[in-house]
Amino acid sequence: MTTPNLATRRTGGADDTVAEWLTANWRTLAIGAAVVAAAGGGVWLWGRQTALKEERAEKAFASASQVAGGGDVEKARTELQKMVDRYAGTNAGGLGAMVLAQQFYEQDKAAEGVKVLEKAIGGAPSHLKASMEALLASGLAQQGKEAEAAARYAKAAGMVSGAEKDSYLADAARAYAAAGNKAEALKLWQQLADKENSSRSIEARIRVGELSAKAQQ
Repeated sequence: MTTPNLATRRTGGADDTVAEWLTANWRTLAIGAAVVAAAGGGVWLWGRQTALKEERAEKAFASASQVAGGGDVEKARTELQKMVDRYAGTNAGGLGAMVLAQQFYEQDKAAEGVKVLEKAIGGAPSHLKASMEALLASGLAQQGKEAEAAARYAKAAGMVSGAEKDSYLADAARAYAAAGNKAEALKLWQQLADKENSSRSIEARIRVGELSAKAQQ
């Protein structure tokens, strides 16, 4: 008895297989293509809106700066506060927050300046965060909160490198020393003293000597 051949043989090649699959799935492919196109358009639109917001923020910052240059401090502060609130997250908004905080510091209103920076720093552009942290630390030190200031300076140092990092570390060391935390101050000064190519190394060695001598008394 002859066993029948149950295998189904294709008369076409690979091209026929692909064509059949495309025919069966054309609707799914069309929908997918439409989704991708829409997503691409959304990204472009978001990018354009972001750019326009940055442009408007820069104009608002320039306008507020002109008011400040005219000597009307109160009006300048009001204009800066408006633009900082409206354009939070933009480059100009971050710069405006720092200028506004500095104005408060100069008027012996450090607590108000610190509040401005604490509110703005979270959504600020990454390239401004270290400077904002350091300025915030300055406001805390102005209020006598040296330990908190030291922690902020150290945080700022962790965001940057090179000479800027060393500068913030030195600020942190001074703040720790002022707060009475000699051990942490000595640790940071020693770190800087060991960096021979650092512009802070000479001062660091002097501070290490001073703190070490005090520790032995």
